[in-house]
Amino acid sequence: MRVNRTELAGLLGVSPTTIDAWVRRGCPILERPAGPGLPSVFNTADVLAWHWADVAAQEGKKTFPGEDELRQRKLAAEAGRAELEHARAMSEVAPVEQLQQAWAIATGRVRREIEGLAAELAPRLVGLSDESEVKELMRREIDATLERIATMDLLTEEDLEPEPAAEAEAR
Repeated sequence: MRVNRTELAGLLGVSPTTIDAWVRRGCPILERPAGPGLPSVFNTADVLAWHWADVAAQEGKKTFPGEDELRQRKLAAEAGRAELEHARAMSEVAPVEQLQQAWAIATGRVRREIEGLAAELAPRLVGLSDESEVKELMRREIDATLERIATMDLLTEEDLEPEPAAEAEAR
């Protein structure tokens, strides 16, 4: 696959300056820029092959990982994928988007409880002039609100249901 420096860095999970350092150490460039400000073009297969060799050389090895090591890595990756699929099937994991939505719902409910505290306290504070009385009333109401929050169901089963594809696309 042909990519520029920024795309290559993103694909490999490194910074663009790391790619620059690799180029200085001999990382292959498919096409050098014809002028200033133009991007270099890299072939990902060539870069990965070079990187494996570079890593091996830095570790004192002369060759790529052996067939047995590659087979073990493949088996470990397949096992990891199977475990993740099983965890999904058992509802032990959820997509990040679903967790973000659940968090937004839960924090919204907490926020409404806290905002309701002002509406609850305001009429009861009117006319109080003793600071200790005001503090005690506020402390009691804050404690009661926190107790309600601690014991309330912040999320319902419906909140945790995945959004139907049609609704998600409508957004």
